[in-house]
Amino acid sequence: MNVIRDYMAARFIARGQSVDGYSRIYFCSNEDIMKAIKNLDIRDKTVMTVLASSDQLFTFNSLGAKEVDAFDHNILTIYYYYLRKWSIKYNDQLYPEFVMENDYERLKKLLSLVKVDENNPDEAQALTFWKKHATNRTDFRRMFYRDFMHKTVSYDQEDVKPSLDKPVDFRQVDMTHETDFDRQYDLLYLSNIIEWEQLDKKKLTAIKNNALRLINDDGVVLCTSFFSTDGYMTPQVRQVFEEDFDKQVLSQRSYCLRKK
Repeated sequence: MNVIRDYMAARFIARGQSVDGYSRIYFCSNEDIMKAIKNLDIRDKTVMTVLASSDQLFTFNSLGAKEVDAFDHNILTIYYYYLRKWSIKYNDQLYPEFVMENDYERLKKLLSLVKVDENNPDEAQALTFWKKHATNRTDFRRMFYRDFMHKTVSYDQEDVKPSLDKPVDFRQVDMTHETDFDRQYDLLYLSNIIEWEQLDKKKLTAIKNNALRLINDDGVVLCTSFFSTDGYMTPQVRQVFEEDFDKQVLSQRSYCLRKK
């Protein structure tokens, strides 16, 4: 994390400008995550999940996952994770709603309550990040995706609280580029990354190879879908994945890939 660089990028985004390597933040998930994973046992499993709005991470922790690590191509998501953590811990609110109202005084009040773990430099940098935004009155309404304000909450914040102080191992990774990973997991939650790249064979191949590296022999890759209600895979996706994975439809909007 480079807090000054990331702060400046977020400021540009809040002004409606684009910045390479950065994007707006999902204020909340647009997926019903609980329905997507309803046929999977999460308890005591190790999970790697896209971070996005942090709802995915919070859901897996609330279901008793042994360990939950996170990735995202957008570094701003880890800053938002800490803001959500503090909102739950100190305000007893699942989402920092006041941020979307540009209520800088409430943000400053929340930040004044934060007690940073000395062993967690990422949290200290996140605190600096949000303090600078509050002081300089960033227009948060353009820093977040506002089209997804309809929240599909699938977990209870009381179930999340016991895990709030667990360290989060976050990696800034674009799954459409092949990356080295040093450990494996029981579950990889890709959200709808495959679907968005369904016409690009090169990117699909990189996603597949990353998934093979990330999950153990009994591991599962969990995917969600917007465009299909029956777990349909395009011929391109099927061609890339079918040699190494078996597909199992879990719900109208989700399916999992099991390593062969």
